Amino acid sequence: MSGAGARPLLPRLTPSLASSISGALAVLAGLLALVVGSSLPSEYQGAFDVVRLPPTGAPTQTAGLSSRLAVKLGSLPSDNQKAWLGVNIQSMELPLALSLGLRNAKGALITETVPNGPAARAGIRPGDIILNFNGNNLEDSTDLRQKVSHTAIDSDVVLEVWRVASPDGDFYAALRRLADGGNAYVMYHLGTMHEAGTGIAKDEREAVRWYQRAANAGSPHAMTSLGLMLIPGRGASKDQPEGLRLLKGAADRDHPEAMRRLAVLMVEGTVLTRNLPEAERLLTKSAEAGHVLAMLDLGDLHDARDNEQGWSQAAKWYARAADRGNATAMVRLGILQQDGKGVLKDETAAANLYRKAADDGSSSGMHNLALLYDKGIGVDRRDPELAATLMLQAIDLGDQFSLKEMAQSSRRWSLDFRRAFQRNAGFYEGGIDGSFGHSTLSALNDYINRKKK
Repeated sequence: MSGAGARPLLPRLTPSLASSISGALAVLAGLLALVVGSSLPSEYQGAFDVVRLPPTGAPTQTAGLSSRLAVKLGSLPSDNQKAWLGVNIQSMELPLALSLGLRNAKGALITETVPNGPAARAGIRPGDIILNFNGNNLEDSTDLRQKVSHTAIDSDVVLEVWRVASPDGDFYAALRRLADGGNAYVMYHLGTMHEAGTGIAKDEREAVRWYQRAANAGSPHAMTSLGLMLIPGRGASKDQPEGLRLLKGAADRDHPEAMRRLAVLMVEGTVLTRNLPEAERLLTKSAEAGHVLAMLDLGDLHDARDNEQGWSQAAKWYARAADRGNATAMVRLGILQQDGKGVLKDETAAANLYRKAADDGSSSGMHNLALLYDKGIGVDRRDPELAATLMLQAIDLGDQFSLKEMAQSSRRWSLDFRRAFQRNAGFYEGGIDGSFGHSTLSALNDYINRKKK
């Protein structure tokens, strides 16, 4: 069609029209995430300014309120040198964030508060989502942990908190209402709460019930979790065929955790036939989708080959997981750097990774850093006293390898370290001679059990 009076086949893309199209896509993106019950693909996350729809008679989404709360940080009960907020937290996922009235998955969800802890005294409660720490927007729960750990004890900080609007102030009840309104992802989330005992009493049968509802609604998250409970028979009768069917169904929909779990079963070779090439394919696909634990597992798979090519591939995947804040990956990459396997030997870089992992609460990071400080390798100075403190912190966190090392192989460590360990254990009353006999081990046992008394 041509000529001066011809009408164009498509309207001109004006700014107002572009805005309308963008808004429509945003609404569609939000609805897809809510109805399907799974996260949007990573390439779309953050690309839409997802709007919040008002609650209906049977809501799948709720509203919330943002407020700022002043908190005075305390100190960790297990380490009075580190700041403490007094909460258990987890990262947000986009479907849950959308369901709770947020525009993206940034922030940290409070699952529990320690009674009379800093957060509880400030009025923070389970279900609150911390979006900003002292003027700095948070990416996820790891970001919050790091910001707290790098802040001085007794500091006054301001937290921006998103709180779900609920008539009774009950976060669990608000989730129940959303689930009863047909929100598949919230059904799945309720299952995770019951399975782990997060914020409510642990109840695996109730977890299975919620996972079943969400799986029936098409949630691949719930299909994965339900399959993993049916295979060993947790919360329901053991049903390996059905569990594997659910797991494979979610994996076929490219669900990263389902692919990872199937791969792990193939590596173990018990429930499924051992198939390392297929396990590697699934782990690679999951890792490429951004699944940090798949990156770690893939690193372990390559590391187990025990050759230069395997170590090189392991280092690559450990580095990717470490860059995303995984402390275990930091430690494993540090070991490769310390030994010069698959990467250039760099003991200073290894020490820095161990230190970062230790700051994130990794007992393995504390143990390995302690060894370097005892030997004076990769650190600015030899410091057996600091090494002993780190070792006690690792044991305090329940690190069985560290405990066994002190009980059975203490002679591998320097005399200066062993004497410092005896001085710092707190319950040792014998001579500071560096000999780990019955009295030292008894004092160590008292140190471990002191919180139970």
